[in-house]
Amino acid sequence: MRVLTRMLIAVTLSWIYSMTLGFLFAIHWDRKFHFDVLLVPAAYIAPTVFSTIVAVFIAPITYWSIGTGVRKHYIYGPVLWILLATYEITAPSVYNLVGVVVLAVAGLSVLRMISGPEAPPLIHH
Repeated sequence: MRVLTRMLIAVTLSWIYSMTLGFLFAIHWDRKFHFDVLLVPAAYIAPTVFSTIVAVFIAPITYWSIGTGVRKHYIYGPVLWILLATYEITAPSVYNLVGVVVLAVAGLSVLRMISGPEAPPLIHH
């Protein structure tokens, strides 16, 4: 797989997953589901900004994780998202933001360890 394709997939997956988790956090911020939060235009700013920042920092780890094959990300990526969303809903709100990022990095590391074809090196000699 070409480097540019892997980068594009990594950035897209990181941003989509972090945006949906960010909006889930906004809806569930006080341990109750408030879908009317989505009707307030200002409520989109914080999740969008925070999720984009997280996606930028998670994208290199996602890129590294994709090194063993993209197909398993289509299978295990939603499973990882469900685990992160479950943690975000059940954990105390103080630990939600940091805990989700730490669990995402751990989950991507596990995805990297799942066997698959090895990615070609980035620099060819």
